[in-house]
Amino acid sequence: GLAIRVIGEVTKDKLEILRRCAAEPFSAAQLAASMNLNSGTVSRNVYGLYKLGYLETRGDGERVNYITRPDALERLFRWVLEYVSEQK
Repeated sequence: GLAIRVIGEVTKDKLEILRRCAAEPFSAAQLAASMNLNSGTVSRNVYGLYKLGYLETRGDGERVNYITRPDALERLFRWVLEYVSEQK
């Protein structure tokens, strides 16, 4: 239900994108090249994480770079912790 919609499918690639973009801004093309992944797959993952609010954009001339939003991840995991801790 809600947890799946909030988190989406958590994959190793998505976590790696968030890790790399926390260290420095990356474009989708740079991520694909550095992770040795298909650029379409990376673009879909980046766009999904952006739509969910876990990445924000930083313009760099013609290229769009992405940077991780730790505050959004913190809110997500606080919500998950509350959700799993609820007494039924």
